[in-house]
Amino acid sequence: MRSAAERVEAPRGIASSAAMPPSMTHPPLPPERLYRACDPAALGFDTTDALEDLGEVLGQERAVEAVRFGVGMRGDGYNLFALGPNALGKYAIIREFLEGRAAGRAAPDDWCYVHNFGESHRPRALRLPAGMAVELRADMDRLIDETQSGVRAAFESEDYQHRRAAIDEELRERQGGSFEDLQARARAKNVALMRTPMGLALAPMRDGEVMSPEVFGKLPQEERERTERVIEELRGELREIMQQMPLLERQRRARVRELDKEV
Repeated sequence: MRSAAERVEAPRGIASSAAMPPSMTHPPLPPERLYRACDPAALGFDTTDALEDLGEVLGQERAVEAVRFGVGMRGDGYNLFALGPNALGKYAIIREFLEGRAAGRAAPDDWCYVHNFGESHRPRALRLPAGMAVELRADMDRLIDETQSGVRAAFESEDYQHRRAAIDEELRERQGGSFEDLQARARAKNVALMRTPMGLALAPMRDGEVMSPEVFGKLPQEERERTERVIEELRGELREIMQQMPLLERQRRARVRELDKEV
């Protein structure tokens, strides 16, 4: 047990600070010192709508200077690239600089690409006075609407329908005339030209009626052979007529195309 004389006291201030918790080294702040109050009545306006625009960008001095430098470049091939977080106002800031730069210069000409009917893969470029491109687009939209209505009316007119019907009727007459002529010559040789589910067919006749295979088989051999030769000749003529049908149809379509182009 140490006596009072043997006790060693710590230097003043050290022992007391070591004995206190860290949170008690400073007194706590009162609530009124934790924020800075702003009196709205001292601002001089009710809403920011009553204030004039600053006309400048707050902060971002280096970025603003870079944009100003880039906008001032007069040569071709230079571009501005703005990189930064979303909702930072990059688009608005650069547009403001560009609009301010453009306000003191003449409005550039408009350029339009239009279809090239001669070479569809190479559209034509039209240079128009400033503002005329929008008018051209509106005029073309109106032209398309009016043309569609006009074309529809032209192809629904009585004149077009009559001329189209005349072309179709001529084809039917040429087709029907060929078959009627063949049918008349076949009937004169006691052969019938019939329309079946499989197409046109030729069959022997007697007394105006088509003979069944059993009746035809009972005819004398010479008569059967003569009839078969006649049928084979007529079948060749029928084949030639049928081969002409696609040609007649192509001619009809060509005449219709010419009529459509004329209309």
